[in-house]
Amino acid sequence: MKRYYRVEVLAGHCAHANDEDVLIFYFAARNIIEATTLARRMPGVKHDRTNAVCSVKEITKDEYIIGRQISAYEVRNNPTINR
Repeated sequence: MKRYYRVEVLAGHCAHANDEDVLIFYFAARNIIEATTLARRMPGVKHDRTNAVCSVKEITKDEYIIGRQISAYEVRNNPTINR
């Protein structure tokens, strides 16, 4: 059975010098381990950091659907978008 997760990860590369940049991804996964693994493999994530995953939260299907409509990369480049 799939569960839904909101995963916050440290952003890397992309000419950003600030390590505090965070990307937020939404996943449907079997468990929290699968969700974090998927997040760490996404483009723009600090792959070399063991602490790249900032937080993982199980969410409802409705929250997942709403979250998936917003690109993590658009939010990063446009801080006026509220997540």
